[in-house]
Amino acid sequence: MTRTEFSVSFPGMSNEQLREALAAETTEGAVGAMSLEVRPAPLTTRNIDPTVLVAVTNGVSAALGVVITGLFQLAQSRRAAAPQGAPAAPGTIVVVNHDGSRLELPVGTPQAEVDRAVEQAAKLGVAHIYVSGR
Repeated sequence: MTRTEFSVSFPGMSNEQLREALAAETTEGAVGAMSLEVRPAPLTTRNIDPTVLVAVTNGVSAALGVVITGLFQLAQSRRAAAPQGAPAAPGTIVVVNHDGSRLELPVGTPQAEVDRAVEQAAKLGVAHIYVSGR
């Protein structure tokens, strides 16, 4: 099996907080052979946080499904907890592939559509997954 790595980010959370939140949102069996590692960011990164959260896995589709589902759950809980009239909480999961193409999945996307997007992303090679405020 091929080892695959992709980075993950969520606005308003440090990489360590995101790692802990994703671990709490997923069950041990669902994660399987995936690990979430906080590593030093590449020198070319211009983020305030000097680290990057990396998902390392041998089963790409399963890991993508777990990470995307966890990000959906985090975004939905942020939206539910936001006071009325507050700025919109993050609402779109964006999957950036190695070829630069992007898949955007708004929070609330039906599971069947998410499953199709995960399959497509696994074939294209995921570089980064993040949550957008749109």
